[in-house]
Amino acid sequence: MRVAKEHQGLQEYKDEADGRLVDWIVWKISVPAVLLLLFWPAYRWVLQVEYPFERAFSHGDLLIFSALILIESSLESEHGGRQTRGLRIAGQLCKGFAVALLFSVGFIRYDVMMREPVLVGGTVEEIAQIVEKFFGYSVFNLSVTGVAIVYSGAAYWAGVRRVYEARLLAISSNSG
Repeated sequence: MRVAKEHQGLQEYKDEADGRLVDWIVWKISVPAVLLLLFWPAYRWVLQVEYPFERAFSHGDLLIFSALILIESSLESEHGGRQTRGLRIAGQLCKGFAVALLFSVGFIRYDVMMREPVLVGGTVEEIAQIVEKFFGYSVFNLSVTGVAIVYSGAAYWAGVRRVYEARLLAISSNSG
């Protein structure tokens, strides 16, 4: 009877973890990322602006998204039970990196805003130089976002695994 109750508790935890996974994938990652990524087709086909990729992603909006999910994942892992020293350090570094990202958004956005008017009235050389810089910002923003999503997923799974293993250990020590 006690083993069945403990197994049921473990199953309830697994169901809760699966529900949290769906929430994480849908509401914390997919919906915001899709909304931000829709800027590119909107710029290209709806607004029909020149250099849609560069203009859609060079402003740093994805860096704000990345910083938010990094902070959220580090806070989530802090409250998920006992942590190893490595996970604590990774969480603190993650928060520091997120703050640096938020700080860098201002500089990137300012640079983009100051150079964007040249795309309309500049020479061919000036435009090419600015488009190249905006392309670099865009690739950086997308790369950081990809890394943030992967890190956040890894932190989520590490937290779930840690709690699941602790519950299994508790069950095995109660059984023996």
